[in-house]
Amino acid sequence: MTDAFVSIGADRRFNYVNERAARLADRRSPAELVGKLVSELFPDETVRSFEAAYRRAVNSGQAVVVEDWFAPWQRWMELRIFASEQGASAYITDITERKQTALELQHSQQA
Repeated sequence: MTDAFVSIGADRRFNYVNERAARLADRRSPAELVGKLVSELFPDETVRSFEAAYRRAVNSGQAVVVEDWFAPWQRWMELRIFASEQGASAYITDITERKQTALELQHSQQA
């Protein structure tokens, strides 16, 4: 799996973190994140965006897709969040190149 993947409980703690997610979070192993609160990893503005998407997914039972700038990583990320019995699961994809390409295309069309 090339995407980062995490499972987050109703208490907003990481239940599962794959190797890619640990690397994105600048950790040596997933074990460094399991059991930690999401808010321990991300600053307030990032947590607010994730929290809103998490609540929408859990409350609706529908998948929620969010594209957001993650300042701690200096990257654009796409989160695909799915409700689960324990809380939610999320696939996290770095979309920085895609965003940069779209911006370049937009600028070239305006010129």
